[in-house]
Amino acid sequence: MNVLQNLVTLLPLVVSTSVLAEPAAVLESVKDGLTSRIERQEIRAAVLGIQTGDENRVTGFGQISGSNDAAPTLNTLFEIGSITKVFTAILAQQQVAAGRADWDEPISRRISGEFASAQVAAITWRELATHTSGLPRMPDNMPMADPLDPFSGFDRSLLNGFLLSYAPDSLDKSQEYSNLGAGLLGELAAEAAGLSYADALQRDVFKPLGLDDTQVTVSDSQTGRMAAGFSQGADMPRWGSFDALAGAGAVVSSVADLLTFARLTLNPEQAGSMSETLKAVLEPQGDGQTGLGWQRQVKDGGTPLYWHNGGTGGFASALIVDPASNQAVVLLAASTDYAGVTSLAFAQMAGESNVADSDLDLSMYEGAYEAAPGMVLTFFANDGQLFGQATGQGAFPLTPGSDHQFSFAPADIAITFDEFEDQHAQRMTMIQAGNTTRAPRVAAEKGIQQRTTIPVNAETLAEYDGIYDLAPAVTFTVETRDGQLFAQLTGQSAFPVFAFAKDQFFYKVVDAELHFERDDSQQITGLTLVQGGRQFAPRRK
Repeated sequence: MNVLQNLVTLLPLVVSTSVLAEPAAVLESVKDGLTSRIERQEIRAAVLGIQTGDENRVTGFGQISGSNDAAPTLNTLFEIGSITKVFTAILAQQQVAAGRADWDEPISRRISGEFASAQVAAITWRELATHTSGLPRMPDNMPMADPLDPFSGFDRSLLNGFLLSYAPDSLDKSQEYSNLGAGLLGELAAEAAGLSYADALQRDVFKPLGLDDTQVTVSDSQTGRMAAGFSQGADMPRWGSFDALAGAGAVVSSVADLLTFARLTLNPEQAGSMSETLKAVLEPQGDGQTGLGWQRQVKDGGTPLYWHNGGTGGFASALIVDPASNQAVVLLAASTDYAGVTSLAFAQMAGESNVADSDLDLSMYEGAYEAAPGMVLTFFANDGQLFGQATGQGAFPLTPGSDHQFSFAPADIAITFDEFEDQHAQRMTMIQAGNTTRAPRVAAEKGIQQRTTIPVNAETLAEYDGIYDLAPAVTFTVETRDGQLFAQLTGQSAFPVFAFAKDQFFYKVVDAELHFERDDSQQITGLTLVQGGRQFAPRRK
């Protein structure tokens, strides 16, 4: 079922940087990119940290929350989402180094019960850390008691229950991102440490590295420094409890702590007892696309770049370290513009602009281009930057090159426009990870239409609240909180939706609409998901 897909599959970027004697300046294009996103209400708070050697430069943008207009600082706390997976791998490596575990031990060694699949029982810690376990991205038995805190309530018994019963015909051991696998690794590593995941991280990782503000549970003294979650103009609550999947994304941190971590990663000899552990998790695994927990890419010239990004219901993050140039970039934001935040971090690391030259006429590229039946790429300009958006997916920012070329490096996308008539491109060619797609211009009506939000009073919003059954075991939970309507699909996060017509709402994070249906008495009877087609979901009685 192709519903509410992720924006773009984020892939490593090959960049080339040079060694600098002092901290790199914040690129004007990156400043402009962050500022324009704040003005468009795609980001509310962001902190950018740049490290060169032992020198740091930190810049805050926006404001901490809707009620606090102070600019965020290096000590402002953000949810860092999947950057947590790097710390989970470090925790696991600490247990291996202490002789309490082995990277190649099977998960069945620490999970009691009878596995329905011998292949699942044989999954190793190493496969969990490198996303080669064959496990799905998420388990299918999550309770989803709170759509705005989707991991809450998924405890160890439910995790074990899924693993013991999971029996696919075969396990695909190619790299496939799995939050389930990372969460499981965190549970196993904590068990080997004899502590909870939060306490094991504190004892074996954060304290030895001197990361005083990095932890799973925000203390009372830290609460005032926590940025408020934000998504496309709407406040978002914290994801307060990851339970058994904490290892996938539960950590909160600051730019100050992540720059400290980056410095120690780049200079492990300064990490004392953690030196060998930090080296070990950088070792290339399998085909070299990952370390342990880290995403890894070999640059031109043969030197590796390590990175990870993250996203939760109201936060986006990116961390990049380049050992060859002894540089790092950290970008933490209150935002669900995951692609944009990652793109800006890579642009800063590469020293390249990711915002179009103001003199470039982007109108010649705007329009719809049909890549395949039912799949149209729409390009539009916003604040001097060109964006692309595929049917049913989210928008991604494009970096201008020469000769009508653009790119979105985090997903390895290169786009060229050609065959111009009347100053408008008639064809678009996209290359992604070696695959080439050519798409002719088609009528604008076939593309994604830009929508304008309209106000809806609180009484009307409350009428939409309810559960809607889209398919067996797949539901929409619709809920109003603080004057904002949210919709959450089974197995996914809740996101705000915005009215653009009577009983019609749209997502800003993805190309999808929800049309609510009424009966003759004006009672809501169901909703229709419009995303590359139409699917009706009756309201549960």
